[in-house]
Amino acid sequence: NVSRIVAKLTLHAAACEAFARCTSHLRQIARTLSANPDSAPLTLRLAFALGNLTERSDRLRVVFAFDCEGTTLVPHLLGKYWQKDRQLSKLEQPSAANGAKEVEEVLVKLVRLFANIAISSSAGTTLASSS
Repeated sequence: NVSRIVAKLTLHAAACEAFARCTSHLRQIARTLSANPDSAPLTLRLAFALGNLTERSDRLRVVFAFDCEGTTLVPHLLGKYWQKDRQLSKLEQPSAANGAKEVEEVLVKLVRLFANIAISSSAGTTLASSS
């Protein structure tokens, strides 16, 4: 699965530098995330990758925030997965525990991505005013 490979690649500085040189891949990751918001495993991996990329580069923070509509996408995903977490917490079935764990993992990655974007003065201001 490509999302797994991208997530693993972003653990390495050289790969992150390559992503920083050509932002078309970042845009494709954002489009994929936007098109598949209900796929928790995909959202988890792509949010992880985006978190790694935005952690290392202010330029990528700004590109993701504005060119990829990250200031809209990330708060939307946070709201969606927070609602899922609330729904699963009300269920007392053993199968809900696995789903709740996955949703919590997605929320952690999304919060990390949100925080990384907020580090940028321009993107952070936009996030603060819109969230």
